[in-house]
Amino acid sequence: MSNRKPVRLCPLTPADETEFVAFYDEFMQAGGRIHPGVLRKYQGNFPAYLALLEEWADSNRIPPRYVASDTLVLKDDAGRIYGMVSLRHALSDDLLVSGGHIGYGIRPSERGKGYGTRQLALALETYREWQVEKVLVTCDKANLASAKVARNNGGVLEDEIVEKDGNILQRYWITLI
Repeated sequence: MSNRKPVRLCPLTPADETEFVAFYDEFMQAGGRIHPGVLRKYQGNFPAYLALLEEWADSNRIPPRYVASDTLVLKDDAGRIYGMVSLRHALSDDLLVSGGHIGYGIRPSERGKGYGTRQLALALETYREWQVEKVLVTCDKANLASAKVARNNGGVLEDEIVEKDGNILQRYWITLI
């Protein structure tokens, strides 16, 4: 879209604190499910959150039942955060069903502007660099925007799974190599 600003994926830094808090607060005010899940781990202490993200990127330091993941934000040159993405290094049995390789979300005020498609495209470039052949992306069936983001990036719907709470989850595979 013509009004979309140039953006890049990059790690959070201490200089991002004010903008990150505004980003997080916008999600909280909007309500609904918060994606990616790692965003729900923020507890109001930014330095501790940065340490947590660093810990989760290290496969030797992650909690049991988790996989290592790199968490990046989608930012413009002015430092505005548009989205956040978790790039999981592998799939656990649970992630193979629900969660997939990539968890992503776009700031509520920036949705519908093409940033989700761009963020996923940039994330897929990292998986290409890692020489991953196929990437799994999942989303709630009711989340039409997320399904569109997956399809815009070559996602092919494999199936739908009914979760314990009755939610229908769609599973999209994206072939990279």
